[in-house]
Amino acid sequence: MAFVDQTKDRRLAVGQPEWCRVVVLGGVILAAIGHDPDSQTDPSFWQMAVAGIPSVIVLILPCVLVVWFGRRALGRGVEGGREATKAGLAVGATLVLMKLVSPVLRLVVAAV
Repeated sequence: MAFVDQTKDRRLAVGQPEWCRVVVLGGVILAAIGHDPDSQTDPSFWQMAVAGIPSVIVLILPCVLVVWFGRRALGRGVEGGREATKAGLAVGATLVLMKLVSPVLRLVVAAV
């Protein structure tokens, strides 16, 4: 029987609970400030901002911590910190870009 390396699959699955937390947090905040989740209307800009800012913070907090500890490791001479820092920056930037682009695209598509 051949050995199958499953570490890549585990690393990819780590991001999925993070997205679930962001979606739930955003939905709870939207409901708390008065937007009806069953309505067919989109939330207003201020509602999206109030719900989106904490969601983005929850989304990028693990990436910020990876960069922080990767930089500390580099400062102490551990070369593995360089890859951790690069990965944290890349993943964090991608997640923020995805989170910020989707509402803008929704507004653009609705205007057309």
